Amino acid sequence: MRNFNLFSTQDFLPHGHVYLWRPEILWLHVVSDAAIFLAFTIIPLAIFLMLRRRPSMPYKWILFMFGLFIALCGLTHLVTIVTIWRPVYGLEGLLKAATACVSIATALLILPLAPRAFDYLYDTDPDRKGDPQ
Repeated sequence: MRNFNLFSTQDFLPHGHVYLWRPEILWLHVVSDAAIFLAFTIIPLAIFLMLRRRPSMPYKWILFMFGLFIALCGLTHLVTIVTIWRPVYGLEGLLKAATACVSIATALLILPLAPRAFDYLYDTDPDRKGDPQ
């Protein structure tokens, strides 16, 4: 049995082989993943800027978790582009595992928060003041 190295690329082919190196399909994927990466980079930056400029914002931590989740999703698209030419599937798998952990954590953390957040968002009492927490 050979030693297993998660970051070894020697036994794998780049993903471009699956596309048969056809430029129309290859570049469709590259441009699409690059656009997703760009959007998934801008969105968390905007969230983090909002959090920084508004320290009193309620539920800051969940917005941070959303930003982290979106940023990790974007990184998976960036690494997907890399795997077209370099078979870094171990790195891609670890990044997906990190994204899965953060997304599950975010989902579990938001569940008990949802009813309070909805009450806060749909509160029609204009005299209500203060932090919803």
